[in-house]
Parts: sequence; C-alpha cells; structure tokens
Amino acid sequence: MKILSSLALLSLLLAGAASPQPLPALAQSVQTASLQGVAVLQSNGQPLSKVYVDLRGPTSLSTTTEEDGKFYFPNVQPGQYHLYARREGYALAEYGQRWTGGPGQLIALTAGQPVADIQVGLTLTAVISGRISDLNGNPVTGARVRAMKTSIQENRRTLRVYQEAITNELGEYRLYWMAPGRYYVSAVVQPWQVNSQVVNNPSAPVGDTTNAGLSTSRSVSRPTTNKPIGTGAADDEIYVPVYFPKSIDGEQGAPIDLQPGVEFGNVDISVAPVRTYHVRGTLTNLPTPATPPQGGGGAPPLPPAFGGGGARGGAGGGGGIQVRLTPDNWFGSVYNASANAATGEFDFPKVVTGGYTLYTFIEGTTTRMPVEVRNGDIEGITMPLATGVSLPVKITLEGEPPKNLPDLTLLNVMLYRDPTLIGAPAMNAPGRGAAPTIPNLSPGDYRIYIQPLLNPINGTDPLTPPAQWQSAYVKSIRLGEAEVLNGGLKYSPQADQVLEVVIGTNPGTLEGQVLNDQKQAIPSAAVVLFAETPAARITRTDMFRVSSTDRAGKFQIKGLPPGDYKVFAWEGLDKDAWLDPDFVRNESRGQSVHIEEGKTQGVDVPIISPVR
Repeated sequence: MKILSSLALLSLLLAGAASPQPLPALAQSVQTASLQGVAVLQSNGQPLSKVYVDLRGPTSLSTTTEEDGKFYFPNVQPGQYHLYARREGYALAEYGQRWTGGPGQLIALTAGQPVADIQVGLTLTAVISGRISDLNGNPVTGARVRAMKTSIQENRRTLRVYQEAITNELGEYRLYWMAPGRYYVSAVVQPWQVNSQVVNNPSAPVGDTTNAGLSTSRSVSRPTTNKPIGTGAADDEIYVPVYFPKSIDGEQGAPIDLQPGVEFGNVDISVAPVRTYHVRGTLTNLPTPATPPQGGGGAPPLPPAFGGGGARGGAGGGGGIQVRLTPDNWFGSVYNASANAATGEFDFPKVVTGGYTLYTFIEGTTTRMPVEVRNGDIEGITMPLATGVSLPVKITLEGEPPKNLPDLTLLNVMLYRDPTLIGAPAMNAPGRGAAPTIPNLSPGDYRIYIQPLLNPINGTDPLTPPAQWQSAYVKSIRLGEAEVLNGGLKYSPQADQVLEVVIGTNPGTLEGQVLNDQKQAIPSAAVVLFAETPAARITRTDMFRVSSTDRAGKFQIKGLPPGDYKVFAWEGLDKDAWLDPDFVRNESRGQSVHIEEGKTQGVDVPIISPVR
C-alpha cells in the first residue's frame, strides 16, 4: 500500500513537471546588471593592481583590481552609479574625471545589459618638503607645519587643513601623498616634550646640563626673561603662524601648485615671535544682576556670553561677561576675555596687530564695534551693550503655488552678522510657522538667508535647493521701503517694523555647452555661475551654482532667480578655484548671461585651461 502511494505521488510530480506553471511573483529572479573595467595610471595607461574600487549608487559594492588592473561587479542593481578608485600613493579618482579633483560622470546600469568598457585613471600623489628655522638659521624642532586649501566658512574665504606634519630634530618636514592641486603652507612654533622634558626650552638656566641633549638643541636663543616654557617668546610676544614664504598675513601667502608625482622642495619658513599689545576697555549699559541671596557677598556674576574654553590671548577668569575680538581677515586669531560683571572692565593682554571686531553676545543680542590694533596698546574703549528688539517676519507667495511645492511655513529664516564673526555663537533664529519673529535683534548690518532657497555657504560649493523647492525662489525681502535682498539688512529699530519676504514661483533655467577654441564640446568641465555684480556675490548666494558638463559637454542649471549672471567653465584647475579672487578678477574669461523669469536661456561658454 505504501509503495503504491509513493508511485502515485511520483506520477503526480512528473505530470506537474511536464506542464510547468508560472512561479509566484516573489519567487521570480530579478534581472541585474554587470560592470567590468580597468584601473590605469592616468599619464600612460599602465594597468594598476591592488586598487580599491568602490561603486556607489542604489547599492554600494567594493572590489580590488587584479594584476592586469581589471575589476568586475556582477549582479548589480540597475540605476545610476558613481565609481571611485583609490590606492596608497595615488590620489582618489572618480570615473569620468579629466584631472584630479575634477567632476566625474555617472554610469547608467540597465538590467540585462552588461557594461564592459569602463576605465578609471589614477594620478600619482606629490610631496611638499622644507625646513623651519629661527631668525638665526637654527632648526626649529617640533614646529607644526600645515598644508591648507581654500574653503568658505560662514560666507568668508578661509583655509582648511589638508595635512600637517611636525618638524624633526633638523627642523625638516615632509608632507606626502598629497593630491595634485593648489596649497598654502604655514608653520608655527609649539612646545613639545620627550620623556616629560620640554624641548626647545631657552629659559633653562645658564650652565644647567640636566638633560643637556635636549636643552642645548633648542631652536631659539635670544636673551630675554620671563619667557613661556618651550617657545622663547617674551611676555609681550607670541608665536603666530607664518605663511610661506614669510608673512603672518595669510592673504600674502604664496600658493604652491603641486603636479603629479613631484616633490616640491625648499618650502622653507623662518619663524619668530611677534610683538603683541593690550586691548582694554569697558562695557557700559550692563544688565542688572539678580538680587544676591540673603547673606551673600555681593552681586552674583552674570552668565558668560560664550561657552567655556579659552583662545590664544584669552584672559580667563571665573565669571563675568565674555567678550571677543575676531579678525577682519580670514587667517587671523580669535581672542577671548572676561569683562567684570560689576564694572564691565576687560583686558585682552596679547593681541597681534590687525583689524578686529570687538563684540559680545548675551541672550541672542550681539553688540559689536571695530577695533584697530597697530603700534601700541589700545586703552579706554567704551562699548555700550545693545538692547535687542523682536522683528516679525511675514512670508508670502506670489501667484499660484506650483504643484508639490512644500508649505512656506517650512522655510527657515536665518541672519548672519555682516561682516561675519568667525566662531561666534549662532544668532537666535525665528521659529518656523505662520508668523515667525526674529528675537533680540540689535542694531547693525546683517545678511538674510531663507533656507533652503537662499543658503549661507560653508565649504567649497554652494547648496542647491532640494528638487521640491526648485520651482520657487526668493524674489524680495523688504524692511519698510528698503529692499534688502541684494544689499543686506542695515537694521535700526523703529516702531511697527515687519520683515516682508516674497517667494517667487517661476524661476529660470540656464543650459548650454562648454567649448574649446576649436568649438569642440568639452565633457567633465567644471561650471560655476554667480551674480555678475560683485557686491551681490556675498548676499545672493542663491545665484551661486556649481555644476559640470556631461559626456556631450552640455550642462543645465534649474531654479535660478531672474537676474544678471557670470558663468565660468574650466578644466585642469582645483575644484575650489572659484574661491580664489585672482581667478575671477579677469571678468573677460566668463560669459555674461541674463536669466528671465520662467524662461530657459542658452549659452556657449569658453573653456578656461590652466597655463602650463
């Protein structure tokens, strides 16, 4: 009986196999794509092994090249992908790049269609080397040397550290595996220790032979007294970064253009302490301290205006109103001090020459004034603390709302002080909603941002509004009769003021192609667009856009506010080249374009190639 049952079951299974039925949808296999390519040396096409290849898109995959430089990704989910390649001693590369740091190209993978012709080129890294010495030519051991690249912090051009090194006992340093590109180099003396002994300690007593190998190899030997341990600076001196070749003003630093596989030597810097001065003054119009508890010893200290932690030149102190000096240039140092809560007196003891903004920040209200430190102590500054006033904001939409446009209550109004105070606490932002209000706003100059349509810049690229917001733009910002969108807000409190923001709903589009002198289209070229009027380039960050051309040398930029623009395109330059004032100083290299509301403007842009 059991045998018969088994035979019957087998017959049924065979019958089913003879007439196959469709599998359920979940059981069907999903068609995938595949990608195959090779990693090579960009300069000569030589295949490179042991290269890490990363595929980034709807899914992320990694592999390593074989001896012949080839790599293979089977069974990849279809979609648009970026492909990156990296190996020690070579700069990070992306498929489609025509130079290190340039824009790459997306790879489109379609189900069932293998891609087998991908080639990604890697470039050799470079080296910066040199020697740090004092004014007598003696080596400075333990100096901190930094290679930096340009960036933007709170809409101000600044430098970000790319790599740093510490000098050896000969004062020598070497910065290696540097991607080709433009750098600035600085050096500064710092105390350091070996086996708990301070090295470069010129204050060791004469004749003291304790740990003679360290104390006699000091790098600074000028006779003076009361020097801080390990620096050689007198009480009225400090060490500040010196920018290659020999300036404490970073604006005067000479750029170093690194080429692939090259050692750029003799980047030598001489360091020395610089004279400093006091900046003393008094805050007036102080807030009234709270009544002390019964039996207390006087008025309690007011809460500090800034968070804890000091800066070079800080006065320290336990309680009081924190005040700060922030530099006008983009390389300077920030100084902190503490004003007496009862008298308002403050003292910055070690300030180098330069232009500064003196300010304090209490409960969201900023009080500020300019200060120039030149050839002596600054005495008797008086700065009355400002009283903040609330400023209502009204945001309206012009015309019919575009389809799928987010609610305007999601827009975020943000103010930056003008000029921007590097490192300052953020101003109190108005809450989002139907009737936001800017709280505690003091008199002064400000830049206004309406995020995500009009954004501050931090980094090397401006922020492009998200896709759902690209059918809108900031058309107007008015305070009373004054239009403040282009020139910034000059705020002086008056009765019944309202900051009125109008959102336009019909932005323009720019499309075009990048051409060389032979009128040939250039793929993977960098494209930068910004306001034609230099005065508007700080406030109208919504007119800044960074893009690139596709394989056909074409580009398209959507969601542009109407107005006059300048568009540049280049190849072979650093990604952050547009941050360099020298790059845009020659306006003839850019193409002027006018964007009209709701229209698409076409333009041919000449390519800018580096001078070799």
